[in-house]
Amino acid sequence: MFAEQNIKKSMLVISGVVIVLGILQQHFFCFYGLGNSTIHYDGCILGKYADIFVLPVFLISVSLFFTLLFTFFISGKIFKRWLKFGAVWLIITTVFIVLAPENDYRFFSGPTKVLVSVWMSTLFFIISIFMFAGMSVYKKRHKNFATSK
Repeated sequence: MFAEQNIKKSMLVISGVVIVLGILQQHFFCFYGLGNSTIHYDGCILGKYADIFVLPVFLISVSLFFTLLFTFFISGKIFKRWLKFGAVWLIITTVFIVLAPENDYRFFSGPTKVLVSVWMSTLFFIISIFMFAGMSVYKKRHKNFATSK
């Protein structure tokens, strides 16, 4: 039980730190108007990686952070099952983001890395909430759920 609480707290802290770093990168380490390109990240530290890496990781961390807040109200068995789901979801999300094209600023360019990360993060949050609710209801109705692995 204590190990699960430590995992929850550690994941919450890590996602919180990534959120803070993303906000700091955007608001304190960007100097708009530098360079002669039309891309608005030219003056940022890690600027050319903003759409490719920084923003997708930030969005996934926001989704994870808010989802983790709900994990403190669920049992250990449900948390372990959700953790397995989350690991698989993270792999799938990473593959989709890597395969998505970079933002090329065309009118109909299709899904970009940022858009894919928004979709996958939102879906992750919604599916996780439904999982928590569904498993909690199932656990209350079926007493042997608590003893199964």
